[in-house]
Amino acid sequence: MGVVFAVLFAIIGLALGVVSVALGAVARRNGTRSGQATVGLVLGVVAIIVAIANMVIAYNVLT
Repeated sequence: MGVVFAVLFAIIGLALGVVSVALGAVARRNGTRSGQATVGLVLGVVAIIVAIANMVIAYNVLT
């Protein structure tokens, strides 16, 4: 049961990470070079990396 939640949360984290990267890139492209846009972009990339690592770990546990 825990592995199912790990995979589901990884998929949700991956989706939110992609949205965060997209919104951060749009904010930086529109001339708003604030810290919030940069932090959103960086944390989105971190969320994608963590989600992929979580999926790999969950897959290795299942097999």
